[in-house]
Amino acid sequence: MKKKIAFFLTVFILLLLLTGCMSLFPQEDEMLSMPVPTFVQVEYRTIKPQRGDIIKRVNVLGTVVADYHESIDMKFNVDGYINEIFVENEQYVEEGEIIATLKEPDNKEKIEQEYTESLNSYLNIQENYSQNRATEYDLRKAEIAYEHAKEKYDELLYYLESLQLKALKSGYIVSLKEMQESDLIGKTLTVCAIAEKIDKMVQATTTTDNVSKLPTGTEVTLVIKDTEYKGYVSNSSGNTLRFKLFEDMTFMQNGDIIEVYLVLETAYDVLMVPSTVITFTEDNKGDIRVLSDGAPVTYSITFGLRSDTHVEIFPDQGITEDTLIITGVR
Repeated sequence: MKKKIAFFLTVFILLLLLTGCMSLFPQEDEMLSMPVPTFVQVEYRTIKPQRGDIIKRVNVLGTVVADYHESIDMKFNVDGYINEIFVENEQYVEEGEIIATLKEPDNKEKIEQEYTESLNSYLNIQENYSQNRATEYDLRKAEIAYEHAKEKYDELLYYLESLQLKALKSGYIVSLKEMQESDLIGKTLTVCAIAEKIDKMVQATTTTDNVSKLPTGTEVTLVIKDTEYKGYVSNSSGNTLRFKLFEDMTFMQNGDIIEVYLVLETAYDVLMVPSTVITFTEDNKGDIRVLSDGAPVTYSITFGLRSDTHVEIFPDQGITEDTLIITGVR
């Protein structure tokens, strides 16, 4: 009897379990009433490539330098103290024009007085000796004193004749030494030079690659005190460039810092895109994401000239003027 009761209980539990499991799976009418999941369509911000000109520029800072042609150094013939400077750098002077002067020596009057006294004494002794009123010793002593005084006096005369430094030829004052009144100047030191011609230019350094793209004669723009001037490359070598203006450059001062705009490369009427839409993978390759049939697609492209803002797109790479380039998501 107990076995029959246990059998019926087992069957009853199994029926309950089967009924519960069936309820886990929805019926057809229940499936129709269930909510359908929704998908949000992404809206992209896009731009189209444009045709235009790409100009690759670089700005460098240069320094005004000068070449002096047929120059000669100007020096005093004696050591002394500066009295006055009459010229300034790049001033034109005529031959014989006074450039600078030295001060007279402080002992000038003393030397002149000693010379006069020794001369008079020597002449008096000569007169007395001729009249037997002075000995030969007195005469020789006076003569020696006079010779010493005359030697100093002759040196003074030479010094006084050398107080003025005069231009040895006509030309431009260059490399004028910075001096003030009472500054000591030696006869071995150059006060200035006089050049027949001053050839000014702007010198700058940049990469050898940039220099190779700027041969002699290439036009450039120089900015001097917020004013633009047209110039050209006068020398291109190694990593050094020299520039000149098409106009007179005498208003520029040696050592002035000048900004120079250089055009390295140009590409006209080409298909181009902003460089911000490209993920660069190599020097001349990158990835660009476009919108194709409403979905984003990545193209790997090879590009041409690249400026600070734009990149040239070569043809036959799937990018045209009608291509939608993704710049973001709305």
